[in-house]
Amino acid sequence: MVELTTLLSEQPDLQQALSDIRHLPGPNYSAEQWQIVEAMCELLLVAAGHLRVVFGSRGQVDFSEMQQSALVALGEEDNPTDLALSLDYKIQHLLVDEFQDTSFGQYLLLQRLTAGWQRGDGRTLFLVGDPMQSIYRFREAEVGLYLRARHAGLGEVALTPLTLSVNFRSKAGIVEWVNQSFAQIFPAQEDVTVGAVSYSDSVAFHDHTQYPNGAAVQIHPALSHDIAGEAQQLVQIVEQALQQNPAGSVAVLVRARSHLVEVVAALKRAGLHYRAIEIEALGHRPVVQDLYALTRALLHPADRVAWLALLRAPWCGMSLADLAILTNAPRRSVVWSLMQDDVPLSSDGQVRMERVRMVLAQALAVRCRQRLRRWVEAVWIQLGGPACVESATDLEDAEVFLELLDRLDSASGLDELKQLNESLSKLYALPDIDADERIQVMTIHKSKGLEFDTVILPGLGRKAPPGDSPMLVWQERWSDGGSELLLAPVRATGDEHDAIYRYVQKIAAQKGEYETGRVLYVAATRAKRQLHLLGHTTINEDELREPQKSSLLRLLWPVVESSFSELMSQSSQPALDEPTVALVAPTLRRLVYGWQLPQPVAAVAVDEKEATTEDELLDADTSSGGESARHVGTVVHEMLQRIASDGIEQWSSARIESLRRYHQSRLSQLGVVDDLDIAVQRIRHCLQQTLGDERGRWLLDNTHQESRCEYALSGVMNNQVVKSVIDRTFVDADGKRFIVDYKTSNYEGDDVEGFVVNEVKRYRPQLERYARMMSLENDRSIELGLYFPMLQRWHSWDYESIDDGF
Repeated sequence: MVELTTLLSEQPDLQQALSDIRHLPGPNYSAEQWQIVEAMCELLLVAAGHLRVVFGSRGQVDFSEMQQSALVALGEEDNPTDLALSLDYKIQHLLVDEFQDTSFGQYLLLQRLTAGWQRGDGRTLFLVGDPMQSIYRFREAEVGLYLRARHAGLGEVALTPLTLSVNFRSKAGIVEWVNQSFAQIFPAQEDVTVGAVSYSDSVAFHDHTQYPNGAAVQIHPALSHDIAGEAQQLVQIVEQALQQNPAGSVAVLVRARSHLVEVVAALKRAGLHYRAIEIEALGHRPVVQDLYALTRALLHPADRVAWLALLRAPWCGMSLADLAILTNAPRRSVVWSLMQDDVPLSSDGQVRMERVRMVLAQALAVRCRQRLRRWVEAVWIQLGGPACVESATDLEDAEVFLELLDRLDSASGLDELKQLNESLSKLYALPDIDADERIQVMTIHKSKGLEFDTVILPGLGRKAPPGDSPMLVWQERWSDGGSELLLAPVRATGDEHDAIYRYVQKIAAQKGEYETGRVLYVAATRAKRQLHLLGHTTINEDELREPQKSSLLRLLWPVVESSFSELMSQSSQPALDEPTVALVAPTLRRLVYGWQLPQPVAAVAVDEKEATTEDELLDADTSSGGESARHVGTVVHEMLQRIASDGIEQWSSARIESLRRYHQSRLSQLGVVDDLDIAVQRIRHCLQQTLGDERGRWLLDNTHQESRCEYALSGVMNNQVVKSVIDRTFVDADGKRFIVDYKTSNYEGDDVEGFVVNEVKRYRPQLERYARMMSLENDRSIELGLYFPMLQRWHSWDYESIDDGF
């Protein structure tokens, strides 16, 4: 027995495996659990049915539905459908990239597509992936499927594994550090069940001399949770990196967006413009917060917090002292009513409130008489909101918020404020228009597949966002018989989780821990020249504490502990447990005293789209159909826009024929009653002519640069505010801008050339106005053209820039 126990003690992970056995649940559900499982299965089927009804009503599906529909379309392996047999005959080669992020459904789909393949039949399956970069469990990715396929093949298809070991991205110092560090972080043995991936060494293609300028990997330890200090240190690293390599790129990568709050503020204070995509919540932008408060105040006059925020906003900027005087009344008093009283405010506060009160009085007088977006936007402009923004990006963010109001509008208001809050929480601020493209700020997941000269990883000592306890948990695994599912019954409120629930949660936690190591690996391997690691821990009775359990620094601790110990031996100041942030004196941004709304441009508005519509009506009258022909043109324009948006390859004659009932319905909405069938036939013929014309297909090709349809422009020309809508515009492969106008009139005479020439003379001034407006964006060459779908004719000419009063 002594010899046996000694031998077993030498086996890696055996003790953990024996411990795991103790946590296994019983092999069977109890009678009560079976009841719950059966009820859930019935409920989920009904819920899935309702979801498909929603898909059908909206004409949209999600990726999961696409995947399930594909599986149904292929049938079972032992009972394939005609489609599966057809694809089996046609498919000769399959290439799958990022295979490490395959889900069970995708794995099953690949197995169905390759069912019946035999060695030597000329067909090939090529799967590409890196299991060390599998970081998408939240999208149902299962790295265990990659491990299984590598060792056992995919279904009946045997695979030959090829391992690439050369790193062409990073300098030798980074590669060597990654090899040394992650061999300790990754598990020693692979495990398909829990997604354990062992580390595979890399060899650097670039030697130390190709990427000079300092140590490849630098540890920046801290002995307190000083968020502000770490952010300031990060700014210094960014500035130093740009100084050493002015043409190089710098990336700040974080595990969670919440870890960037102080970092973003520090970068802004340092005047460093950065590019960030889906990082800062739109609702956190000051301009949006002010618009949100204005919206709430206008909709709900008794919303005290919103009205105080409105008076504190930059367009008014009342001092706290004046606000205290104004609200020195019973708590239930409405702020708008208090603003009508003779309140002893300061002279500055009186002037500011009086200007705002006049604007708001006019706004409340027309309440619910126009769309919500137009109402809020008009009040915002009159208050001076656009004059309070810090950059052009703020105006873009304001536009996103106003468009959200337009989508949620219900009878010139909102059904529920909660709906606005929920929608706003899902939107992110737009990237800085003046951003320095060299500085990128993003989450680690967003950085996958990218590379940067310098990578900075702040906040390594911070905990991960807390997980949740879902109502329903399950464990899926693959066996020779296919996918197997273990479902944990839902517990009653107040009851403890049962053994099955705890077991499934334990496996999920283990998968999450292994994936966290891979997330850290992805972050570290984005660096080409330098990698900077910033993290903190604390000291307890003259001893270093281990970093928090769920932090990335905890995984790195065996590698970086010596750096923290060295810092502790040099430091004489006590470490702080509580996080500290920068204490910046609050500043009040507001319009200058006595500010007035600038006088608008003395101009007459001209809507060129309306003029175009009248011209097309004249065209229609000169041919046949009158008003009906004009509506035919409207529908054709809509369909051409849809074809260009979808992609020309997605459209065929059969698809156009299948839309006959839609075209009838659309024409009826526009008021076409007489000759409805003839109008539908004209639409069909016009679209078929376009699809059958090489020039028409090229004009609708959505692979062109800056491809846009129904593109709206506005500008002031000769004291007139001109609003134009361009049917089609894009930039070709040679960098030339094309501006296209569709003309759907049908000429039935003999002199087609003469008709086209007359149309060109008629519409040339209009297209050249479009070109002059577009030329304000850049000075690229422009070609103008009229396209006649009915005639399959195209006439174009080069635009020569002139000055006409813009």
